Amino acid sequence: MVIETSITEKVFSRIDRDELAGLAMALCDFDTPTGHEQDIANFLLRWFEKNGFQTIKQEVESSRFNAVGILKGSGAGRSLTINGHLDVILLKREIDKAYVKDGLVHGHEMGNMRAGLASFMIAGKAIMNA
Repeated sequence: MVIETSITEKVFSRIDRDELAGLAMALCDFDTPTGHEQDIANFLLRWFEKNGFQTIKQEVESSRFNAVGILKGSGAGRSLTINGHLDVILLKREIDKAYVKDGLVHGHEMGNMRAGLASFMIAGKAIMNA
């Protein structure tokens, strides 16, 4: 499948680096060891709703659920599912919260799915707005 350059450029032009960094930093503010993901999942659902996605709160077990954001297409193509985990692997030592240095976001949580989640979310928003 070949994607037109103009469509790609239109999507990329809708990505705001500051918004992406801000969302990634906001996701890092949640302390989410396994079994304690409810607050970040609720945050994701609110973000999806605010940004025009259809949402599903899918209960996995008591007080644990998946936060699903759906971007509907025309229905004529294939479906794509992108997912990531909400829990953060705890380290035995104290870690610094995420921070920005030289225009990049750093921190343990960035490599522990927060950067991926923020990227997926902002990419979906850019596609929707393009």
